[in-house]
Amino acid sequence: GITRALKIIDKNRMDLKEEPLSEEEIMNEINILKKIDHPNIMKIFEFYSTKSTFYLVLEFCEGGDLYDFVSINKLSEFQVIYIMFQILSAINYCHNMNILHRDFKPDNILIKKNESGLFRAKICDFGTSYIFKKGEKQKEAVGTLNYMAPEVLKEKYNQKCDLWSCGVIMYILLTGKKPFLGRDDIEVMSKILSNSCDKNLINKYNKYTKDLLSKLLE
Repeated sequence: GITRALKIIDKNRMDLKEEPLSEEEIMNEINILKKIDHPNIMKIFEFYSTKSTFYLVLEFCEGGDLYDFVSINKLSEFQVIYIMFQILSAINYCHNMNILHRDFKPDNILIKKNESGLFRAKICDFGTSYIFKKGEKQKEAVGTLNYMAPEVLKEKYNQKCDLWSCGVIMYILLTGKKPFLGRDDIEVMSKILSNSCDKNLINKYNKYTKDLLSKLLE
C-alpha cells in the first residue's frame, strides 16, 4: 500500500548526446544510493536487472523537481534558505563519505511534501558521482555547463565544485535567473571563469543571505 516511484531504463536507449547509455554510470548511481542514508537524499529500495532493462524502485517525491517547483511557486527568502539548508546538509553528508556529486542542478533535486505542508528537498541522480580520495584533484570536466565551477572548466578540481553548484542553485532560487548566461557555450564559460554575474539582483536580500551566496560562488 506504499506509493513508490519506478525508474525504468532501457539498456539500448540512446541519450541526448546520441551515445549508448552507459551501464557503468547506472551501476555507479545504484551502488552509491545503496550506501547512503540521509533525509535529503532520495532512497532506493529495490533494484532489478534484465537482459534489456534496469528497474529502480525509489522513494516517491510528488512535488516534482526543484526547477518545476520554483517555476510554479514564488519562494520567499526564508523558503530559499530553508531549501539551501537541506541541500547543504545532504552535500556535507556526501562529502564526509567521500562522494563527489559533480552534476548538481535543480533538475537533480526532487521535492517531497509532508503531512504538515512543509516540503523536503531530495538529491537524486548520482550517475556521474565519484568516490574521491582526500587531497586528490579531478581532471575530467563532468556536469552541466551552467552549474560548473571554474576549477571544473580548468580540469583541476575537488569536492568543493559541488558548493559552487549550490551557489548557482541559490542564485536561481533568489532571482529566478541563471547567474552565468551567454549566446553560446564559450561566452558562458568566459563568464564563469571571470565570476561575472549580476549582483544587483540580490541587493534586496539581507547581508547573511548575500554573504552565504558570495562564499558559495568563490
